[in-house]
Amino acid sequence: MKKQTDPGIDEVRAARMEISERYGHNVDRMLADHVKQQLHYADRLVTFGQARGHRKSSRRPTKRTPALPA
Repeated sequence: MKKQTDPGIDEVRAARMEISERYGHNVDRMLADHVKQQLHYADRLVTFGQARGHRKSSRRPTKRTPALPA
């Protein structure tokens, strides 16, 4: 059976390998650097709660059906 290749998957795998090589294939080093980057750019991060609170919707409110008595 011949293995099929997908150019998109190959590209993702190559990028993942490049990132892994940058940290010597050490997950702890990679995560430590990501935490450091988050702290450095903390003013640019948006939390889920902030994103929800400031989102404006162009959709009309939906009609809610009244709850049926139990």
